[in-house]
Amino acid sequence: MAINPNNLSQTADLTFSDEFNGNALDQSKWGTAYPWGGTTGNTNEANGEAQWYVNAEYDGLQHLDTYTVGEGVLDIKAQRVDGGTQSMTNGHDYASGLINTKDAFSQAYGYFEMRADLPSGQGTWPAFWLLPTDGGWPPELDVMEVGIGNDKDEGLLTSAHWDAGGHKLVNKETVVPGLTDDGFHTFGMDWQEDKTTWYLDGREVYQIDTPPGLDQPMYMLANLALGGHHAPDPDGSTQHMLIDYIRAYKEKPGSADDFFML
Repeated sequence: MAINPNNLSQTADLTFSDEFNGNALDQSKWGTAYPWGGTTGNTNEANGEAQWYVNAEYDGLQHLDTYTVGEGVLDIKAQRVDGGTQSMTNGHDYASGLINTKDAFSQAYGYFEMRADLPSGQGTWPAFWLLPTDGGWPPELDVMEVGIGNDKDEGLLTSAHWDAGGHKLVNKETVVPGLTDDGFHTFGMDWQEDKTTWYLDGREVYQIDTPPGLDQPMYMLANLALGGHHAPDPDGSTQHMLIDYIRAYKEKPGSADDFFML
């Protein structure tokens, strides 16, 4: 069976939604930084990232306005920080944001979608992805990643990580000219028991047989990294990842398992 991202009302039931219509991040739905983070936040040292993910509940970093909500959009801001602030970012030169549904929402299988306007600055690395609620790794499903350098024909990376006697990875990089220069795009992934399919603006870009072990509840994350293994060094400019909505769906009982893609 499959979910049709161009006909969600007939093929899926909504299980999670944040349209960011308020005036602040809804912390009943979202944690900030990684769930295992400290008082001020944390980062991913294994990825070699240049930024510190800000814990929105830490008063000392409120002046950075890392997470702002207005006019139906969440703005995650990445910026260089001064020497005084670096004492609260574990010495990192940059601060940015990561949101997660670890304590609010998870599910096994379904369709996961984010509509976002990606930053265009060198060294930015936006992502929307899933991790298991039990805290293990792998598995991991990456709905989208884009490592942004000087080449504006950005590669949209869609990936699955799993462990079947050792860490395994399958992914595809799809070149999308101007992906970060022409406003909002919709990034989606339909994760089912048999197949996992990735979409950009409702069009299929990649499909795989769902790997073994990718059968447990997972939660959603969206973040704006800087530098690291998938992007060059940042250029020092302030960058923004604008998120219109994040939604999740389960397959509607009795929905058709084949459909025509535009």
